[in-house]
Amino acid sequence: KASKIALDKNIIVRGLTNSHEVTKSAIEIFSTKQAPTAVFTGQNTLTVSVYRALRELNLHNKIALIGYDDFEGADLLTPALSLISHSNAIKKADRHKFMAVSFFTLNNAI
Repeated sequence: KASKIALDKNIIVRGLTNSHEVTKSAIEIFSTKQAPTAVFTGQNTLTVSVYRALRELNLHNKIALIGYDDFEGADLLTPALSLISHSNAIKKADRHKFMAVSFFTLNNAI
């Protein structure tokens, strides 16, 4: 609300159950005329799926992708991904709360 950016309900997808569905949905969203210019994912498997979609569309150098939840090999991708590690973001006791909110938000935002 503070940024006065309106929510685009056309990019809200619910009920995705696997990485293939996430990739397919992301490809559909990034193929539109008003595709988002940046994406934040809340789980490493979602980050990989969105990155896969960006690569397939040759948009991996044009759309920013930031992921929550580091994963092995992320630094080997081109361009390298910006990732937030669990241990650096929140206390151990609160991780499950943050992940539940992040995952829910991402599933409702992609």
